Amino acid sequence: MIGVFFAEYFSEYHTAARWKTIANILEKNFQRYFIDAKSQLVYDHLNADGSPSTELRPNQLFTFDMTMPES
Repeated sequence: MIGVFFAEYFSEYHTAARWKTIANILEKNFQRYFIDAKSQLVYDHLNADGSPSTELRPNQLFTFDMTMPES
């Protein structure tokens, strides 16, 4: 949330609040559509019909940071 950090740093509080809201929505949608709750598998993308793709691809490595609990 580097954008929020800089918006607050430059006293753009309205922008920071808007970006926080968008980030929260994005996080919820990522959890809802891209993570299989049973297996904790992260889907690479959604198919045109909205179903998750179960292909294993390198892009999924970038999601580890998003799915691991913060320490």
